[in-house]
This record gives sequence, C-alpha cells and structure tokens, in this order.
Amino acid sequence: MKRRYTIAIGIIVFLVLLYIVTGIEAYYDRAFICENTGSRKGYREWFWGLQTGQWYEQSTLEAFMQDNYPDVLEHRWTRYEGWGNNLIGMRISDGHGRPGPIMQFPEGMLEDWMQKSQPEEILALYELLASDESEEIKEQRVAEIINEILKF
Repeated sequence: MKRRYTIAIGIIVFLVLLYIVTGIEAYYDRAFICENTGSRKGYREWFWGLQTGQWYEQSTLEAFMQDNYPDVLEHRWTRYEGWGNNLIGMRISDGHGRPGPIMQFPEGMLEDWMQKSQPEEILALYELLASDESEEIKEQRVAEIINEILKF
C-alpha cells in the first residue's frame, strides 16, 4: 500500500513540474519589418535578457536606396511577429504589431514592379512610405502598384 502512495505522489509531482515547465516563457522570438523599405530583421530574446539568433533580410527597395540614395535612407522598424515559447519549445504566447502598407505586397511583387519602373518612381514610392502621409494614401498607392503588376 505504501508503494502505491509513493508512486501516486511521484506521478502528481511529475505532472505539477511538467505543468510549471510548460507554462514558463523561456524565450521570445521577435520579428520586425521596416515600414519604409520592407526589410526584415529579428532575434530570439531569452528570459534573462540575452539576444541570440539575430537575422536580417534586406529588401530590394532598401538595396535600391542604398545604391542610389544612401543619404535619404531611413528605417522605421515595427514588430510584425512575436511569440513566446516554453522550455520545451511550445508556443505559449504571441503578439503582433500592425505595420504599414508595405506588408500588403505579396512575395516578390514589389521587386517585379521595381524592375519595370523608373528610378524616379521607385524613389517616389520610398518617399511616400517614409512620409507622414496618411495610411489611406499609402495603402492606395500600394494597391495601385499591385494592380499595375497584375495587369502585366
């Protein structure tokens, strides 16, 4: 009988520890997008503050700006993805920001438009995205570009 209690207590302790381990956020993965260029970056932040796994994905628009107008290029980073994970890697929380219209471009569509556009048009798009214009005006221009590409 004593052995059964020991086993039962052991199972209960194990389940409580498992619950605690799976409920503690061990690290948080963060991803950001530049609202002006569409470049992306991110990292993993551990609960004690250490950041690891930094990554950077330069957009075609940023590369164009660096090559042609480096003195104009400015970034405006906004978090667009984030999720907390427990000690065994399960997601236990998430949080997402709301980046501007740059996120509306489907994969590769901005690059396609840039290949068919004049440098002045590309600069004008960057200047609009980096400006204080309303989100509606920016979204309207992005929608026009998407429609232009879809017509080709």
